[in-house]
Amino acid sequence: SPYSRSSETSLTRGSKSSAGRAKTDMQEQLDSLRHEAKLLRGEWVSSGSNKYEYAIHSKELVHRWEEAIHQWHEAELNHKRHQESKQLEIKLTTAQAQLFEKQAEALHLQIQLAEIKARKGAG
Repeated sequence: SPYSRSSETSLTRGSKSSAGRAKTDMQEQLDSLRHEAKLLRGEWVSSGSNKYEYAIHSKELVHRWEEAIHQWHEAELNHKRHQESKQLEIKLTTAQAQLFEKQAEALHLQIQLAEIKARKGAG
């Protein structure tokens, strides 16, 4: 078939790299939040900061962390949907190619039949 496995990989190759970049970006964001939380804990312990300020900043970090996790899951879901869509496009293209091959075969047979009938009529 003209739509072999190599065309599947070339179609999906670009989305894999963008998904990899998104995953790396999300990982960096989560690492940054982890680092900020560690710094906050260290400051609170070393400087005896106001517990209220610590609690508020801690809640902000938790909220940002949860938001980052949510974005990560959304990115994974979007990537999965994109992959499924590409796979369906590949299947559709393959089915269309097979249909065209069968139509060409049917036309070839119709031509052969018409030639045979023409010979019988001429003979």
